[in-house]
Amino acid sequence: MQGQPEEMERREKPMKWWYTAPGALAREEAIAAFRTRFGREPDEVCKLGEGSPYSLWCLGPITDQESAVAGSGRRTEGSMTMDWKEAEKHLEAAERAYASIGSAGYFALSFVIRPLRDRFNRGERTEELYNEIMEISI
Repeated sequence: MQGQPEEMERREKPMKWWYTAPGALAREEAIAAFRTRFGREPDEVCKLGEGSPYSLWCLGPITDQESAVAGSGRRTEGSMTMDWKEAEKHLEAAERAYASIGSAGYFALSFVIRPLRDRFNRGERTEELYNEIMEISI
């Protein structure tokens, strides 16, 4: 019964939200992704599951408002709302379309689409990347 007051106290404290990034990223890349996403430096950075294929970086904490934006897959920059889930769908459609046309599409895949995919997979979420993805003709 002695543990109950401690447990109650723990539940009454507000929870912190954390931004996560793939563990395959270097520490500096994870911090850069956080900086790009939230426009500031994280207070804390730690890696969970070191050595596991499912490891991830936890950066933050982030505010409730930042969490809501991150969880929606959208980011507002200036007056523009960037829907990153839609951008990923567009990128996937472009990859399929250009791969299906054979050697003619290879150039676009190699020199345009794959570099954008690499930036996206590293966690970059900038207006520049968003525009470049959405401007790919399909």
